[in-house]
Amino acid sequence: MVYSHNLTLHLRASDYAKHFHNDCEFLYFIDGAGEYVVEERRYSVTSGDLILIPPGKYHFLDAPDGRRYERFVLHAAPAFFSDPTLPARVADLSACFLLSDYPLIREALDGLIAEEKRYAPADFALLARSTLEHVMLSLLYTYDARIPNEGENSPLVTSALGYISAHLSEIKCAGDVARGIYASVSTLMHGFQKQMQIPLMRYVRIKKILEADRLLSEGVRATEAAEHAGFSDYTAFYRLYRRHFGRAPRESRARRTGMGEASKRD
Repeated sequence: MVYSHNLTLHLRASDYAKHFHNDCEFLYFIDGAGEYVVEERRYSVTSGDLILIPPGKYHFLDAPDGRRYERFVLHAAPAFFSDPTLPARVADLSACFLLSDYPLIREALDGLIAEEKRYAPADFALLARSTLEHVMLSLLYTYDARIPNEGENSPLVTSALGYISAHLSEIKCAGDVARGIYASVSTLMHGFQKQMQIPLMRYVRIKKILEADRLLSEGVRATEAAEHAGFSDYTAFYRLYRRHFGRAPRESRARRTGMGEASKRD
């Protein structure tokens, strides 16, 4: 588990990388406002909102520069929780939750933040797990808290994301995706870059790296994980993996224990 409580007085959205990781992320907006993108979904968020980002989902903050931005961020692998399926069950309903009308849920999150410095790290991890499990179970049954997707999704990009998810290991170039959704390569690449703010094939490569990492965490050998994720050249996979994670694939296979290792910077 990795957590941080950060305050930025003069936000520069360009400082916050658009990124993916294989942990669950809980992002609690204490103060601030803007739009948060989770894959093809775009949410208007403000103080008191909670975003739950499942593993492998591309996400970023889109907010005007100069604003105050205070947030509590916690990363944990699904195996960190008593029921590893719980984060996905909640995220399937919505990635963003409006907590202003639910003081008990906000009280639980605010209490967790308040206790951060009082507990030893191992004990705080236990507290965080029980608190977040309580929050997630509450959200499963708190229908009015779910914030609907408020962005105008491009049908083209939505189709591309669905195709990539279903055919990830088969995709070798942008043309594969374009043919799969009956679009021109240039139209697809331009539309994808504009909406997702990342080049199409960079998105695909990172998705493949994350899929290989997921398999490594389950004990699959590096060569098999690379092949299953769609890499025909192990050397290229090794280079990309090391660049993304800062370690060799075999190190990841040996070290994964279910505790989050993602960046604190969100």
